[in-house]
Amino acid sequence: MLVQSIREMEGLDECQQLERLWVVENELSVISGLDKLSKLRDLYLYSNRITKMEGLQHLTNLEVRRSANAAQHSELKLCLLVPCLSRPE
Repeated sequence: MLVQSIREMEGLDECQQLERLWVVENELSVISGLDKLSKLRDLYLYSNRITKMEGLQHLTNLEVRRSANAAQHSELKLCLLVPCLSRPE
């Protein structure tokens, strides 16, 4: 989902085999609704307006990538993600 002006993530409950999700260059402020995606490993979120993430605590293999530059990817384990969201990139 690239440059779609997406403001909410919904309808992904049925995508339980999903391992990689790109939701970049949109208008997301809240990340939620991914809690049933137990196979999700990579979540690309750069160029959004994220202020809050919910329901991802049990996705232990999840890495969130918040930078467009592969050399500067912020590969954050979920437990480190929330504090980093408040800092500017």
